[in-house]
Amino acid sequence: MEDGEKTREELLLELNQLRERLRSIESQARDSDATASPDRSSGGNARLVSDRAANGEQAPRHLMNNGDLTESIDLTGLFRKDITSSGSFDIRGDIWSTTFGRVIQAVPIPVMLIDQSYAVTVANEAFRRISADYRTIIGGTFRSLLPDGRIGEEVHALAEQVFEDRKPRATHTVLKIAEATMWGRMTLRSIRIMSERLLLVLIEDLTAEKRQALLNEKQRQALRREIAQRQLSQKALAENELRFRQTYENAPMMMQTVDRQGIIRNVNSKWLTDLRYGRDEVVGQEAASVIGETSHKTFTSALEAQWGTKEVRDVHLQYRRKDGEMLEVLLDGVVTDDPTWGAVGLWTLRDITHQMALEQHLRQAQKMEAVGTLAGGIAHDFNNLLQIIIGFADLLLMRKDQGSPDYPALHSIHEAGRRGSDLVNQILTFSRRVPTSPRPVNLNDVIGESVQLLSRTIPKVVEIELKLQDDLSPILIDPSQIEQVLINLLINAKDAMPQGGHVTICTSHATLDERYCRTYPEVQPGEYVVLNVSDTGYGMDKDVVDRIFEPFFTMKKPGEGTGLGLAIVFGIVKSHGGYISCRSRLGKGTTFELCFPAMELEIGSNASDSSERPVLGTETILLVDDEEPIRNFATEVLSKVGYTVLVAADGKEALEIYQKRGGTIDLVVLDLVMPKMGGVQCLAELLQIDPSARVLIVSGHLLDPHTTALIQQRAKGIVKKPLKVADVLRAVRGALDKG
Repeated sequence: MEDGEKTREELLLELNQLRERLRSIESQARDSDATASPDRSSGGNARLVSDRAANGEQAPRHLMNNGDLTESIDLTGLFRKDITSSGSFDIRGDIWSTTFGRVIQAVPIPVMLIDQSYAVTVANEAFRRISADYRTIIGGTFRSLLPDGRIGEEVHALAEQVFEDRKPRATHTVLKIAEATMWGRMTLRSIRIMSERLLLVLIEDLTAEKRQALLNEKQRQALRREIAQRQLSQKALAENELRFRQTYENAPMMMQTVDRQGIIRNVNSKWLTDLRYGRDEVVGQEAASVIGETSHKTFTSALEAQWGTKEVRDVHLQYRRKDGEMLEVLLDGVVTDDPTWGAVGLWTLRDITHQMALEQHLRQAQKMEAVGTLAGGIAHDFNNLLQIIIGFADLLLMRKDQGSPDYPALHSIHEAGRRGSDLVNQILTFSRRVPTSPRPVNLNDVIGESVQLLSRTIPKVVEIELKLQDDLSPILIDPSQIEQVLINLLINAKDAMPQGGHVTICTSHATLDERYCRTYPEVQPGEYVVLNVSDTGYGMDKDVVDRIFEPFFTMKKPGEGTGLGLAIVFGIVKSHGGYISCRSRLGKGTTFELCFPAMELEIGSNASDSSERPVLGTETILLVDDEEPIRNFATEVLSKVGYTVLVAADGKEALEIYQKRGGTIDLVVLDLVMPKMGGVQCLAELLQIDPSARVLIVSGHLLDPHTTALIQQRAKGIVKKPLKVADVLRAVRGALDKG
C-alpha cells in the first residue's frame, strides 16, 4: 500500500462518520431554521452574491433578497480538514481528495452536485454505469439533463424550491446522461460547502424497473385488450345465438333438431303450428313417433346417412299431424354442434302437400285431356259410321209401317246406332269437348226436378233429404247437363247403399279465398254456390278416391257400369267453370262437393220459340262429303222433300262445280274433314268466288275454339254428325231461310 492511501476499513469508518454527521447536521438545521441569526444568514448570502457579482455571474433569483435563509447541511467543517496548506480549494478539481469526495465516489449510485447557477459541478464514477461518457455532463446545465419538457420543468422548479427552503425532496424523472437515457428516482438536498451552497443530487437508476413496469403495463394492457376482446366475442356470440334462436323460432318453414339417437330436442313455432302439437308433447320424444308408418324405413336410412355424410337432402317423408292427417314433406338436414346436446341434426321440413295435390290435379287433367284427344280423334270416323247406320235405318223405317215384319229389326238397328251416338257424346262430354247452352238458373229448381224424375227409380229404402238454402244466387249452367250430373251422383249413392240408407242434398253459399284456391288452382277466388251430395253407403278408400273420376274406372261388376258416369260429371262441372271434390272413408259414406261460380243478375224468363219451320224446299243444294254412303243417304233424304242435289267427293271437286253452276246453287252442305282439300279451306275459297255463298258445315269431328269462331262468322251454321233425317231437313231449311 502506497503512502497516503487509506485502507478500505478506514474509508468505511469515515463514511459511517459522515453519515452520522449528515444526520446530526440535518437535525441541527431543522432546529436552527427558527433561531438562525438574520445577520449571519444575510451576511452569508451577501458574500455569496458579492462573490458571484465580482466574477460577473448573476446570482439565482431565489437567493436574492432572501436574507432569512440558512443552510440545511453545512459541510464546511468537514472540508476544512482537507483544504491544502495554501488555503485554496476548488470543489470541481479538489473534491476527490477529500473525505466527502471519497465517500460519494464509493457510493454505488450516481451522485452529482449542482451549483446555484444550476450547473453540474461534480459527478461520481457511478454515472459510468449509465454512460462511459458521463463526464461530458460536467459543466453543463441541470436543465440539459432533463429531456422531457414538461417533467423537466417540474424537476427544475423542484430544485428551485430546495434551494429556497432547504427541504430535501425526491421525484421521478427521465435523465439524459451523454447519449444514454435513464429513468430514476432523484433525491435533492441543499448543502453548504465553505462559502458555496449546492444541491446534492442522488439518483437511483430505475430504468430496469421502469422497463419492467412498462412491460407489465403493456402486458396488462394486452390482457385488458384480450379480456375486452373476449367480452366482445362473448357478446357477439350471445347476439349471434340470439339471432339464430330468433331465426330458428320465426323461420317460415318447419325446423327440427334431432340428436344421434333420433330424439327430438327442439322444434320451432312453424313446426308446432303446422303439425298442431304442443312443445311438451314432442320435445324429448322419438322423431319416428310423428313419422307416417310408410316413411319409417326412409326416415331410419336418412338418420343413419346424416351422421355419415354430415348432411341429407330432399328426403321425402310423411309427417303425421296430431289430428291424424298426413303432411308430405321434403327434409334437408345438416349436422351441427349444440352446447347442450353436442352433435345434432338440424332439419328443415318443406311442406309439399299442396304441391303434390297440384301435381295430382295436373295428372288428372292431363289424363282427361288425353282421353278427350283420343275421343276427338275417333269421333269423326265413328260418327260417319253411325251416320250411315242411323241414316239408312231412318230411310228404311220411313218406307215400312209398324206392322211390317222387318220393322222391329230396323228399329233395333236404329236404336243401336243411337246408343252408339250417345256413347260418343258421353266421351266428348267428360272430355269437355261438347258445347254447352248455359243460362242463369236457380240450382234448387234443377235439384227439385231431378229428384222428382228419379223418385220412381230410387228404392224406397233410400231416403233423400233436401237442405236447400233460400235466396240462392243464380248460376250460369246448362240445366240439362247439371241434371245429368245429379242423376249420376244419386244413382251412385243408391248403388252404394244396397240395403238402404240416407242421401242428403245441400245447397249453400261460400266464399272461396286465396288459401282455398292455392289448393285447387282451377278455382278462382270469389263467391260460389256449393252443392253437397252425401250418402251413408259403404264408402271408399284413398286409392279408389284418387281414381274416382278416371274414365272407364269402376268398382262395379262387369256389365253393371261403363265407368263413365263420374268422368262425365267431372267434365260437365269443369265445363261450367266449377270444381268437384270427393271425400270418403270406408264404412263412413261418401260426400261429393260441387262449387259453381255465383251470378249477381236476376233470372229472367226465356221465351222459347216452339214454332217449327217447314222442311220442304225446291232449292238446289251442293252436297260435299268424301263418304259415298253418306252422300247417298243425304241425296235420297233431300230429294224426297223437293230439293235438287248436286254431289262432290272433296273440296276441289266442289269448287269446280260451284264455278260452273254457282248461280244456280242455293246452299253448299260441306263436310269439314276430307282428302285433297279440307272443309275450312274449301269454305274460304268458295267465299272468294262468291262472297254471298251460303254454306252449312257438317262435321263429326271436334272443333277447336278458333275454328268454331271462324266458321260461325262465315257459314250459316254447324251441324253435328251423326244426323237423323229430321235433323238434316231442319238444318238445311234453317240455313236457306237465313238468307
